[in-house]
Amino acid sequence: MARNGEDYKTRIFCRAIMPKGWGVRECPLLHKSQPFQKRIWVKAYTKMSPRILSKHGQVIRKCTVPGTVAFTFDDDSWTEKDDILSLFSQRNAQASFFLRSTPWTTDVIKDNGGESGIQKLHDNGHLIGLGTSSRRHHSDAEQQDLLKARQKVSIVLGTSSTSDGLRPQYIWSSPSDCTVRNGCVEKLTINGQRLVLWDAEPADMGNNTETTLLLDRVQAADPKRDSFLVPIRGLRKENHHGISDLLDGFLQKGFRPVTVGDCTNDPKHFWYLDHLGHPATGLEFGHDVEATGTFLSQIRWGGLLAVIFLELMALSCLFWAVCRYRKIKSHQRIVQ
Repeated sequence: MARNGEDYKTRIFCRAIMPKGWGVRECPLLHKSQPFQKRIWVKAYTKMSPRILSKHGQVIRKCTVPGTVAFTFDDDSWTEKDDILSLFSQRNAQASFFLRSTPWTTDVIKDNGGESGIQKLHDNGHLIGLGTSSRRHHSDAEQQDLLKARQKVSIVLGTSSTSDGLRPQYIWSSPSDCTVRNGCVEKLTINGQRLVLWDAEPADMGNNTETTLLLDRVQAADPKRDSFLVPIRGLRKENHHGISDLLDGFLQKGFRPVTVGDCTNDPKHFWYLDHLGHPATGLEFGHDVEATGTFLSQIRWGGLLAVIFLELMALSCLFWAVCRYRKIKSHQRIVQ
């Protein structure tokens, strides 16, 4: 069957620019309302513009750094956070914790001893993110919940000398409820946020068969080329042995348990925003990386100085040409 030229080119383009793991059907440029000329222009623009400078964040579906594994926990596992911290610290490992943005969660963060827990997680190098509410998908209320949760976490971290009021940039949402078509991806990445949408179902640590299957996958994996993103929901005390077995299995195979940010090679200064809304630099648990804004500012100043220098050179050349012309004219008069 003959391929439609426009549709075929657009599909090739979408495969090139969409994040790894996305289907071509999710590409917003396939929508019939987009003129073909605009699609071609966007293609050219995308090739010229590095993604890191985009106003949008990233969509993360899997780890991309070989040899890494990212364990992620939701706030249903919050009661077991001390035991989880102990398990991971004994093995010098890191994980990611996503707190739901519901009013209940934000109240717990501030009022019921959650403050020290969040500080402990952050000080031990774990990533703190937020999760969307299962009852308020894509609504304005959900956006308000996320804003309030981010502010409360910022207040909690602000009492720590090592964090200075950082605001989480990582957000989790259900891949079945958050898509490009319903506008959820746009809303949750518009300010440079990192949206985590897992391809796999969350691991049930109470299901021995599921844990065994995951361990079998680990044994068949190669740390030189494979990586894992392991979402864990509602961990209970009786399931701790499952986490221990998984951690030890990954470590014995040569995998490094890290945060979602590390397993996707996302610079640490993009994990949080500071109190001014800028990427956080100089975090103690990360490397001192210069922010993109500072780098661009230096480029602008360098460009301005270069322009001034070129203008002075042009004026000098013009002055020399005028002087030379006058000298030649005066010489001609003398000869005559």
